[in-house]
Amino acid sequence: MGLILNNNVEESKIMSAYGLTVYGKINRYVWTISDRAEENALITIRISDVEGNDIFSMNMGNNVILQSRIDDTMDNFLYWIAKDQPDTYDIEKQVFKSLCASNCLFNHSIRQKKQAEKRKEEEAQRIAERKAMEEKQIATITDYCKSKGLFFYISYGEVIILKATNNHDRYILAEAQKDDDKMLMVIDFIEKYPDNNGIKIVKQDTIENIINHIK
Repeated sequence: MGLILNNNVEESKIMSAYGLTVYGKINRYVWTISDRAEENALITIRISDVEGNDIFSMNMGNNVILQSRIDDTMDNFLYWIAKDQPDTYDIEKQVFKSLCASNCLFNHSIRQKKQAEKRKEEEAQRIAERKAMEEKQIATITDYCKSKGLFFYISYGEVIILKATNNHDRYILAEAQKDDDKMLMVIDFIEKYPDNNGIKIVKQDTIENIINHIK
């Protein structure tokens, strides 16, 4: 319990996160039954979206949101609104439950969600970077094979480079390179009949080793 020093304060911006912005009137809160130091406190709260539309507004009345709750919970509170999109009634309940009071369970739950989302984003980024690298490597192999009159097949990070010794087999490889099933049939034939005079495997290795070989 404490005393609010001055009600005649102007609204100011408190923080922005997740496309939401919090405004409020900051006052000084003096504890009357504790030796705790006085601290800032919100006596009003207003939340707007990225377009500046208010989605929630409240005069705190006999309640306040202390600076300590702003510091440890407000970011989590905005994350919860942005992700769960609660209605005004649920937001008001959560204000009293998690901003006017300490709520370790709420903060723990939101931190877990943030961490899970971060891991998901990091994994998506790794996949995107790996895909971009593979596309660049495939482009390099494609250019090399075109310049040498060769053909190739890639599967699970392994590259097979092939060469045809006559026009008929070059046509077969050109058509097979458009269809994985046909290419696999060609490769199966070569493996069964390595002494054939039409199509030969020039090199078979990982993408990385092939790239190093043709540089």
